[in-house]
Amino acid sequence: MKYAIILEKATKNYSAYAPDVPGCIATGKTLEETVQMMKEALEFHFDGLHADGDPIPQPESEVAYVELDWTPSLLNPAENDDPLFGLEEDPREELHDLLDEIPEGDIATVKAFLESLVSRSGVGPLEDV
Repeated sequence: MKYAIILEKATKNYSAYAPDVPGCIATGKTLEETVQMMKEALEFHFDGLHADGDPIPQPESEVAYVELDWTPSLLNPAENDDPLFGLEEDPREELHDLLDEIPEGDIATVKAFLESLVSRSGVGPLEDV
């Protein structure tokens, strides 16, 4: 099976997730390490799903890149829907740093942790985020 993964650069590391496998994430110091950690995380996640009698998600996502001819424009903050618009620091960077501190063997518990955070926020199920 071949799954698409998304790799993101953080301040001091990289993180990865698979769009077709909600809750399965990994981090690493290099791109190569992150890809390897994500492979191991997916295998571990699938072992857990299989042991619980749950179905293994099938790969369905595809990856594409778009070429932009973009120039900056001034936006009125009142018209911008992005909740991070106007913040000097992106709070997602802190999340990446926190994820980097998770011990390698605890990757599977991250989904439960994130679901509890989302649940307390009142946003809805993790799949809706």
